[in-house]
Amino acid sequence: MFIKVVYGYKQGTLFNINCQTGPLLDAVKKQAFTDITSLISSKITSFTQEVENTSKKIESKQKKLYKLENPPPDEEAKTPADKAIQGQKSIKEENKCPPRQEEFLLMSENTKIEEAKAKAKPAAKKGKKEEVKELSPEEIKQQQLEAQKEELRAGISELSRKRDIMNEKLKMLNMYQEKYQGLPANIDFVDPVGARKFLGSRIEDNASTILNNRTIYQLNVIDADNNAAPYDIDGFCIRTVEEDATYVEEPDPKTKGKQKGKKK
Repeated sequence: MFIKVVYGYKQGTLFNINCQTGPLLDAVKKQAFTDITSLISSKITSFTQEVENTSKKIESKQKKLYKLENPPPDEEAKTPADKAIQGQKSIKEENKCPPRQEEFLLMSENTKIEEAKAKAKPAAKKGKKEEVKELSPEEIKQQQLEAQKEELRAGISELSRKRDIMNEKLKMLNMYQEKYQGLPANIDFVDPVGARKFLGSRIEDNASTILNNRTIYQLNVIDADNNAAPYDIDGFCIRTVEEDATYVEEPDPKTKGKQKGKKK
């Protein structure tokens, strides 16, 4: 004869109830404590490492963004070879002879003729589609640069948001680690309809006479005032950020299909 006792976050173990209630409670208490503390410890280690890795990614993107937003001056960016070529071009330009007066007058006249032809052309029809202006290589390069900056900013923002959530999870895990640092003094079971079994007052009875075979019981911790509270962990601090995005809350059978709180 077996029952399942659940605790922590989606944790549980099968127990044989063909024994006295006292030994059963001791076995459940030790197993639940071991499972819960191990889960908390492993998640703290995992999330701490993830926060460090995320911080490194943020720093790397911030450095790239800074370089794009603060490019070196043109003169400093040029290599010595580039500067030598630029100097040779400047000398050649200075040595060019100015155009003769006749050539200048001819160029001016040709310009006037071209302007007159342009004015003489009929106006474009209203319904005619305007020509799309072609971007210069410099404009294309600038657009690509801005796109890179925007992508980096978005990446930094998303990683920062994720890091904040991870730190919130770690804060909650540390709280649970302190709360569950020792074995609970007294425990009890709660059946699927929310009824306590009060096993502590019947430790010498056979557990099979009190508990139902193949039933799932929620483990509860009993305080000094005999109040019961689930021995569990808020699922928010156990799930990863990626798991949170697709997580759907399971209905609580004790509330007839109503959903629990968002973080459970």
